[in-house]
Amino acid sequence: MSSKRAERLCRIAMPCGVLLSLAWVLAPTRAAAKAKSAHAPKQDEACLACHGTEGMKSDKGKDIYVNPAGHAAGAHAVLACQDCHTDIKDFPHPAKIAKGKCAACHEDVAKSFTSSAHSLLGDTACASCHGSVHELTTAEKLMPAKCVECHAQEVKEFADSIHGQAAKKGDPDAPKCVSCTAPFTP
Repeated sequence: MSSKRAERLCRIAMPCGVLLSLAWVLAPTRAAAKAKSAHAPKQDEACLACHGTEGMKSDKGKDIYVNPAGHAAGAHAVLACQDCHTDIKDFPHPAKIAKGKCAACHEDVAKSFTSSAHSLLGDTACASCHGSVHELTTAEKLMPAKCVECHAQEVKEFADSIHGQAAKKGDPDAPKCVSCTAPFTP
């Protein structure tokens, strides 16, 4: 092999080797960071010391378990427990605890919900699609797979439309179901 060819090969191989070594070193760090993000936020540790125990029940037998990993991955993970459970200041808790008021943050959705077709589902309407409030899944992550459970024809028509085709090709500006229907239109 000529020295020029060996030199050229070295110029290519050396950066590749450095990149591979760097990837090998950083891969465990990325995995550890991802695993760490599945844990509950620091401000919730005291609450989850009890409520994070499977089988946790209230005095009346109501399930009050909160899955720490599910909560950390949910849409409400950015909130501290006391952001919603405002009447709980310390332990032991008061005998009567008020339920968190979703409308405190979601006022517009709460107002439009009462006149929507989804209101027929009653008090469990939000949970029937989004799951437990402690492990809430956003609409963006649910669509259209969850929507098809009740709206199969509409989802099929959307998928066959030019908008559905654009979304399927990964166009970030492609309209979504809620672009036209809004979350709680009648």
